[in-house]
Amino acid sequence: MTKATILLRVDVDFSFGLRRGVPFLLRLFEDLGVRATFCVVMGPDTLSKHGARVSQNRYLRRLFSFGLGNLLWHVGPALIFRHFKPATVGMGNKHLLEKIISGGHELSIHGYDHAHWANRCREYTATET
Repeated sequence: MTKATILLRVDVDFSFGLRRGVPFLLRLFEDLGVRATFCVVMGPDTLSKHGARVSQNRYLRRLFSFGLGNLLWHVGPALIFRHFKPATVGMGNKHLLEKIISGGHELSIHGYDHAHWANRCREYTATET
């Protein structure tokens, strides 16, 4: 029997995902003996800027696949409090990045400003990219 290898990548785009989702995943992966590559945005938390993408049909399908009600339950407070306290994702949560590494996982940079890239990358010149 051939042994299969699965590579697991976890994208962390927003600070609430880093603060709430990553600790849960680290515990789960530890229990299962699983290692992953965590790709973390290092710049500003741009959750509130993703509204422009909602008009894209593919993006809406993706949101609904997550369970939109559940997503809004978790994201709602982040959208409200984001306006009172500017946050960064990776750079603002060094202790969580260290937990990822100390848990035996890989840590990768997933860009700086995720919303800017997602909303404008098709307009970039080769030099800008």
